[in-house]
Amino acid sequence: MPDKSFNNVIIDRNVSLAIEQILIAPSTQTWSPTRLQSLSNTALPTGFRHMGAVVDDSVTLTLSRELFQLQGGIPKVLQYSAVVALSGRLEVMFHSFSNRQMAYAMSNVDPVNYFNTIYQTAVSSGVGGLSDYTVISAQSPGFAGILVGDVIVTAATSVGLLSSDIEAQVNSIGTGTSTMVLYFTSPGFPTKPETGWFFGKLAMVALPAGTSKQKEWHILGVADTIDGYTIVHDMQKARAGAGDMQDAMRPTENGRIQARWELFGYNTTRYLPDTELIVAERFWFPKNQ
Repeated sequence: MPDKSFNNVIIDRNVSLAIEQILIAPSTQTWSPTRLQSLSNTALPTGFRHMGAVVDDSVTLTLSRELFQLQGGIPKVLQYSAVVALSGRLEVMFHSFSNRQMAYAMSNVDPVNYFNTIYQTAVSSGVGGLSDYTVISAQSPGFAGILVGDVIVTAATSVGLLSSDIEAQVNSIGTGTSTMVLYFTSPGFPTKPETGWFFGKLAMVALPAGTSKQKEWHILGVADTIDGYTIVHDMQKARAGAGDMQDAMRPTENGRIQARWELFGYNTTRYLPDTELIVAERFWFPKNQ
């Protein structure tokens, strides 16, 4: 280290650049802190969705702590303080105009899917050794209505299709004497379809603005730095925040979705000997972990 303060030498490992991306799951989904080696569909923590591309500098986590403070004496000096309130807010803008991201931003009820046709037949994934997330096959009679560019939704049951967000877009179609193979644009489905699942050709997705319902989420903010470090913000209880939400399509910029979540408190025993009430945790992972 330099011997003079005005040199203000920066330690390399304390400085880097990153873009933080958002993973989301129901608040009941747990996560054991570990470095995330990839944000691809095949490597995400169990139960979490990758929310897609963010506007680069839009992700902001704001944490606040309110204190009771007691002054006394002449002149008055601060003699006592106690934490009386904790709060947190996560704000982000997504490069998207999809109802899928909008549903998480509104956090009220499940969107409702409408279909031209629901195919009540088993599907098999992983045809020809390809990724299970980007290809499915099914018995082909009666499936002539599917075209390149169509959006396909899958679910374990036909009823589940009505609210499922497991969707992908067809980019090519292969056929055989008794099977149809659908290939999907990468990254494909956010969850791997399994044999026996149903699928349908999506016609419309409906999502309400309003309602009194509030969903609660477990959110991970993952920031991989260009130098090999990783920061993860873990927010285990989040609900859509108060305030305005703008939904505008413009001719001068791509569609964007604004999301704002308020952080609720939960207990952790990580910092023994006490059980601590917190709204988030910040994990730092060094290189090569």
